[in-house]
Amino acid sequence: MNLIAQDSSPTKPGLPALWKLALPSLMEQFLVFFIGLVDTWLAGRIGTDASAAVGLASYVDWLASLLFLSVGVGTTALVSRYWGAGEKEQANRAASQAVPLAIVVGLLSGGIVLIGAPYFAKLQGLQLMSEETYQIGVRYLRYSALSHVFSAIVLAGNAALRGSGDMRTPMWNLAIMNVANASVSSALVFGWCVPAIGTDGIVLGTMFARVLGAGIMIARMSRKRSGIRWEREWIRPRREWAM
Repeated sequence: MNLIAQDSSPTKPGLPALWKLALPSLMEQFLVFFIGLVDTWLAGRIGTDASAAVGLASYVDWLASLLFLSVGVGTTALVSRYWGAGEKEQANRAASQAVPLAIVVGLLSGGIVLIGAPYFAKLQGLQLMSEETYQIGVRYLRYSALSHVFSAIVLAGNAALRGSGDMRTPMWNLAIMNVANASVSSALVFGWCVPAIGTDGIVLGTMFARVLGAGIMIARMSRKRSGIRWEREWIRPRREWAM
C-alpha cells in the first residue's frame, strides 16, 4: 500500500523544470508587448494625433503578426517532434524549411499593408479624427510594413529554438530588440544627437529593432554547433515539407 501511495503522489522535482521552461517564454511574451507599449508611450509624448494614430495602427501590426505565429506553431511542433526523438538532422531541416515560408508570409503581409495602408487607416476611423492623424497612421503602417519580413524571420527562429528546448535565446534576442527600439525611437523623437523627426522616428526605431533582431537570429541559427540550426542547403522550399 505504501508503494502505491508513493507512486501516485505528484512528482515535485518536475516543477522546477517546468518553471525553467515557462518563465523565459512568459518573459518573451512580455517583451513583445513592451515594444508596442514603448511606441504608444512615445506617441503620447508627441501629442493626441500621434497617440491615436500609432495606437490604432499598431492593431494592424498585431493582426499581421498572427500570420507569422501560424508559421511558428508548425515549426515548433515539427522541431520538437524530431528533436525529442533524437533525429537532430530532421529537426534542422524542419527549422530550415520554416525560413522561406516565413519570408513569403512576411513579404505577403507587408505588401498587403503597404498597399492597403490608406484603407486600413480609414477602416479604423483615423480620417474622422483629423487629416494629420490619418496621414500619421498611413505613414506608420507603410513604414512598418517594410519590416514585416524581418519580424517573420525572428519569429521563425524563435519557434525553432523553442522546439529544441532553448527558451532563453529568444528571450534575450527580444530583450536586445527592446533596448534598440527604445533607444533609437527616443533619439529620433526627442532629437538626442540626431535631428528630431517626430512620429516617424517611432516606427523607424521599431524597424531598426526588427532588422537587428533578424540579423542576430540569422547569425545564431547559421552557426555550426550542437544546437538547432538552419542548414543552407535546406533553406530552399521543398514541396514535401510544405504540404
